[in-house]
Amino acid sequence: MLFAFACSADPKKTHVVSIDLNNKNLSVIPDSVLNNSNLTHLAIGSRAALLTPFEGFEEPEDRNHLTSLPDKLCNLQRLTVLSVSDNDLEQLPACLGNLQQLEKLDLSGNSKLDIRSAMPVLQELKKLKELNLYGIVSVLKDTAWVRQQLSATVEKLSITRADLVKNYSTDSASRKQEN
Repeated sequence: MLFAFACSADPKKTHVVSIDLNNKNLSVIPDSVLNNSNLTHLAIGSRAALLTPFEGFEEPEDRNHLTSLPDKLCNLQRLTVLSVSDNDLEQLPACLGNLQQLEKLDLSGNSKLDIRSAMPVLQELKKLKELNLYGIVSVLKDTAWVRQQLSATVEKLSITRADLVKNYSTDSASRKQEN
């Protein structure tokens, strides 16, 4: 099921601003998505990500399998949220640093992502407030270095399970207080 949210002050001109392509068994991002200059939220990962897979756990058959992100993604200048969790990414395109409105980025579960080559790209994202790197082998090998590189700019950096619990249990607690 594809979820797309549209908004416009003019009912004749509807602009899709949010697209959920999680668990669609995709190996590429469709051109129709990459050509949507109004897009602010894109989820093209997996909603079934587990913090700790258990014995007998099987990945969802419909999980996405992106091995790279196309440069054309970098044209989505209004993008504020990007989730590409649980794909097969090894590197990030250099142009991803041009997404200057990006505030939340979820790269979790891309176990082969090379954090050393991705770091310059991540550091270019000046508005980035939340970054999820949980489940990336190269990050776990270099946790202190990663934290040092990103701690000055990223408010919610998730590398370990404890980070996830700290960063997102406070969100749900504050939402409960607001209600």
